[in-house]
Amino acid sequence: MEISRDKKNPTWAYVWDGDKPEKFTEEDRRIIIDACEDGCVCVCSLDVERYISDKRYSTIFFQHYEIIKEPEYRPIKTLEDYLEVLKHRKNLRVVSKDDTFTVDLSCGDFDYLRKKIYFRGYDGEYLLENCVFCDDRSPVGVKVK
Repeated sequence: MEISRDKKNPTWAYVWDGDKPEKFTEEDRRIIIDACEDGCVCVCSLDVERYISDKRYSTIFFQHYEIIKEPEYRPIKTLEDYLEVLKHRKNLRVVSKDDTFTVDLSCGDFDYLRKKIYFRGYDGEYLLENCVFCDDRSPVGVKVK
């Protein structure tokens, strides 16, 4: 993946020195400006707004990095998300990635207190991670534009 030079839409990466953390936190997330054989140059975490505003900013070097890819799909969380999925699908049956169960998305329950939509007890985040549509094996979620 190429590093973006567009300051309004920068490339983000998880960075670290030494051993790779088991789970990344928000503090490990930085704007990456340049990559070389032995690491990468990133914007200091306190200077992100200055970088985006095209002002003077500080940089820091890290030994390792992993570019964060923007997701192609996001979970079905709201009624509006559900209606967006309905526009583009003829078949609303989904199957788990391990082929152990199916869910029909034509029957959903909206929990107004939690502001979440559920399908046979599964929320949109679970379905996106663990299921695909039966007809074309695409992810169960709303396509990010």
